[in-house]
Amino acid sequence: MQKLKSQGIRHLSDGVLKILTQNRITTIYDFLEEDISKLSSLTRLNLPEILAIRSDIFEKYSAPLVNGTTLLTKVLINEKKITTGIKSLDAATCGGIPMGCITELCGLAESGKSQLSFQEMASIMYKIKVVYIWTMDELVELFRSIKNKTFVIENLALVIVDSLPCLMFQYLGDENKMGLSLLNTLVNYSRFVGNEFNIGIVYINIQTRWIDSDICEEEDNVQSSSALKEHSYVEKRNRCLGRYWEQIPALVLILEVLERVKETFSFTQIKVSVMCSNNVKCHKNECTINLSMCGIE
Repeated sequence: MQKLKSQGIRHLSDGVLKILTQNRITTIYDFLEEDISKLSSLTRLNLPEILAIRSDIFEKYSAPLVNGTTLLTKVLINEKKITTGIKSLDAATCGGIPMGCITELCGLAESGKSQLSFQEMASIMYKIKVVYIWTMDELVELFRSIKNKTFVIENLALVIVDSLPCLMFQYLGDENKMGLSLLNTLVNYSRFVGNEFNIGIVYINIQTRWIDSDICEEEDNVQSSSALKEHSYVEKRNRCLGRYWEQIPALVLILEVLERVKETFSFTQIKVSVMCSNNVKCHKNECTINLSMCGIE
């Protein structure tokens, strides 16, 4: 709970704060909940001065008022999408990459994640700005500088981070949770930047594959006392970055290689599935694309 401070609050001097503290009124909530007559009696301030303190507190700490028209305009703007240039993918995502949100592009190694992200940038390749990042601290600092407008990119529309797990792997098994703290800070900055500047943000993630062995028991009808145990293997796929990250993206695209065809022009067939989405509602939630040396079809 926010403590009472005299900065920027009329009539709230250090002496008044000391009296309030002695009477166990130490936070903004305590002050606003207390009867104004009692506050006036304790602090020896008149009622207009107490009301002036309350007014300054509301002005300083309350959320800004937004009228219905402004809120509707913001919602309509946030519904805009950045087209990927791939008709089937735009249909599956109901228009493309959502602006103002975090999108995740995920899949196993060599599933076409980077190639697909390059396709998204193909139409603006001559206007692309490449920033080399080596640590999570540098990535957080990049988004902080964009937020504070100390690093300005004109007509910024899309940010693609390829890839996030390679920066997070060094924090695996971190007992002091430094990696989780950095990831949380990055998410907060990403959401603010996406909403404030109305841009799309895409993080490329890695999917891991695990093979678990299960034991199946089948009873013999003739000899009920004996049981035959058979081993079965179950494949499990997980998105990296842990449970915290699972609900962060508004749109998650899972890439899966279906087959590789080698003819005159070799290409790879990839299935793109919309795994989860908070903002996209579409009946057709997957599509198939062909990846070749010439690009994506």
